[in-house]
Amino acid sequence: MSRILTAVVAIALAGLTPFAVASTASGAVAAHARPVAHAAPARLPRRAMHDKVVTLSRHKLVFKGRVDPGHGPVIIEKKNCRHGCRWNRVAKVSTDSDSRWHVRIYAPRHGEWFYRGYVNKYGGYAKSWTGVWRTYTI
Repeated sequence: MSRILTAVVAIALAGLTPFAVASTASGAVAAHARPVAHAAPARLPRRAMHDKVVTLSRHKLVFKGRVDPGHGPVIIEKKNCRHGCRWNRVAKVSTDSDSRWHVRIYAPRHGEWFYRGYVNKYGGYAKSWTGVWRTYTI
C-alpha cells in the first residue's frame, strides 16, 4: 500500500497527470480528475440567399433569389403583423439548375404582411435565412 501511495504522490508532484491526491481518515488514497475543457464547436458558414422582391405589374409581386453555394429547397414563411404573430409556412420552392428560386407573393388590401425564406442546414452549411420583406397596398 505504501508503494502505491508513494507512486501516486510522486506522479502528482511531477505534474505528469491531471490528478490531485487526497487521503481520507482511513488512509485510503482517492484521485480526482480535473474537468476537461471542451473546444467550442466551430460555427458553420451560412449560404448567401441573394433575395429580393420584384414588382412584375401593378398587382403581381415575386419573391426570388439564388442560393449560393448549393441548391434548395427554400421554405417561404409569412406573418400578418409586425410583432406578436407566428411565422406560417406558405410555400416550399425548389431551385433550378442555376440555384435560383422564385414564388409569387401577395399584399393585403389593408395593413401589411411580412415574408421570409430559409434553406435548412445541410452539406456543411448552417440554416440560412433571407431578409424579411414587408408587403402592403398603397
